[in-house]
Amino acid sequence: MAMTAETRAPGRPRSEDADRAILDATIDSLVTDGFSGTTMAGIARAAGVSTATLYRRWSCLTEVVVAALARLRSTMEPPDTGSLDGDLRELARMLVQRLTRTRETALLSALIDQTRRDPDLALAISTSVFGPTRQAIGDMFRRGVVRGEVDPDVDVDLAIDLVLAPMYLRGLATGRRYRPADADRLAALVLRAVART
Repeated sequence: MAMTAETRAPGRPRSEDADRAILDATIDSLVTDGFSGTTMAGIARAAGVSTATLYRRWSCLTEVVVAALARLRSTMEPPDTGSLDGDLRELARMLVQRLTRTRETALLSALIDQTRRDPDLALAISTSVFGPTRQAIGDMFRRGVVRGEVDPDVDVDLAIDLVLAPMYLRGLATGRRYRPADADRLAALVLRAVART
């Protein structure tokens, strides 16, 4: 039988405030304690909810971590300015802004370290968090193909890597950060690499 407003499941409705508190507490724990120090009990305590409340929403730590990351991802939607040049510049600026935050870098470091040891977590993050972001960036390049800005033979997956990899590699492998002025230079390099000639 289909669920309607009249046939709502029994029990109290799910609290959005509790959801938000849980996801915020998850990110806070990952940043301050790393993945190994993040536990369901610790998240529940920091969020001010019972462990039963937490487990009713997410059955394991991987699920709540992925949910928290997906919510963060939703705050950074790739732009659609009407040109690939504009899209790339705006996206690069957004990435620079995000990766110059110590909190974001600490979170990324904690996750990369754990995903090397936990293939299930790596797959979940790739599918639920990075997958939609890569799809949206890929759409930027595909719109560029339609407008005649991008070579139709360009490997879109590789083009996405050209945008994302330098940002993350510099921060994680060298400890150096991109400056806002670097964003336009990176965008120009990517545009030259994929432009229709």
